[in-house]
Amino acid sequence: MTWYQQVINSLIFSRSTQRPMRFLTTLSVLSLALIANGTGQTTPDPKWKPVEDAMGRPGQLQPGDVMRFAMPRKDLRVTLGGVAIKPGLALGSWTAFILTEHGAMVMGDLVLTEDEVGPVMRKLQEGGIEISAVHNHLIGESPHVVYMHISSHGDAVKMAHAIHDAVALTKTPGPDTGSTPSASEPLGIDQKAVEEAIGRSGKVNGGILQFGVPRAENITEEGMVVPPAMGIATAINFQPTGGGKAAITGDFVLLGKEVNPVMKALRANGIEVTALHNHFFWDEPRVYYMHVHGMGKAGDLARRVKPGLDLIGHVTPTPVTALSAKGTPLDTEKLSKIIGHPGEQSGAVFKITIGRDDLGMKDHGAAINARMGLNTWAAFFGMQEDAVVAGDIAMLEGEVTPVLKALRKNGLDVVAIHHHMTGEQPMVIFLHYWGRGPAEKLANAFNAALGELGKGAPSHG
Repeated sequence: MTWYQQVINSLIFSRSTQRPMRFLTTLSVLSLALIANGTGQTTPDPKWKPVEDAMGRPGQLQPGDVMRFAMPRKDLRVTLGGVAIKPGLALGSWTAFILTEHGAMVMGDLVLTEDEVGPVMRKLQEGGIEISAVHNHLIGESPHVVYMHISSHGDAVKMAHAIHDAVALTKTPGPDTGSTPSASEPLGIDQKAVEEAIGRSGKVNGGILQFGVPRAENITEEGMVVPPAMGIATAINFQPTGGGKAAITGDFVLLGKEVNPVMKALRANGIEVTALHNHFFWDEPRVYYMHVHGMGKAGDLARRVKPGLDLIGHVTPTPVTALSAKGTPLDTEKLSKIIGHPGEQSGAVFKITIGRDDLGMKDHGAAINARMGLNTWAAFFGMQEDAVVAGDIAMLEGEVTPVLKALRKNGLDVVAIHHHMTGEQPMVIFLHYWGRGPAEKLANAFNAALGELGKGAPSHG
């Protein structure tokens, strides 16, 4: 059984009973401001001592009474675009606990190598920790890393023990015992210019200039308000690369209506979108995480990211009307001709499936073909004048950016970007999309994305 199947099984069987509604908590405006500035308390709090002992490392008390544990993967040697990635840029595992009326809630993100995914998943599930997502954040890194998100409720100490035991199966280093590099050490980039462009102060952590931008509204998970320190804040990280240049990664926390406008703004300014997915199950309102990457002059990168940040909380959704029941039935012959492939009718849905046999992909030594999920497809429903299309595009890492650009240029919305497997060769990323309009226009938009496949595009640039 693959890790992907294990995730699906865990999702099916972990929700067999309903939990009672969690106690609602609130955060002050002051707490949000402190999170935005990246500040936290290091003064020991006796109530958290058993949790720290169980985790095997000290935590940092954050605003909102959140105890957060950092577990940087200093053991990994990962490069992206010729840059050796520091833990603070994109390789930082973490967990965060908050006490609730019925015990505690824990959320976190574990950075794993592909061979660590299975053992860590099993150990977490044995300890009662629920896994909420397993996916990529980066594209083109070497070696590949996988991100496993957790979201669980229960006894804080028991959950901490379970997480500790799972992390112990990896090569994650123990807590630092040496001195921490001074935040006053020169970064090699103009920090003031970057902060002015972003519009807020950053925090230097391990040679990385970090920014946290909490959302203005409350986000709840199973009825409980989730503090920003538990993952409800957009993060932008700058790693100096020399000569005033930097590599950046970002994790935008967005509502559904914000995803494609923010994506458009970032792409228009040369920032690459590398992943789009969820981190939680029961969040309200539903939030999506868009991961980004860029390289260049630090000040320029900050100015290019800012338009995306400015849209958060300021997007008005387009009114949605019901599909018309009147009009011309789908002209499936014309749709097939535009796309260049035959399709199949299933009820009112017309679906075209296209394999990626050109990739010659293998997963753990076994050949993967279209019938096993290595395919690109588009499904049409509605009338010729007013239809919807939904689908999935299987891409090499270097094809993601041109495909994304083609879809957005032709008016199709992107709803997810992630991988479906680990250990496959070559690495394949799947992009899910949705659109509405005249069927012929939708088919042409899909065909434009198809035209970007098989060109052997570089991963970055």
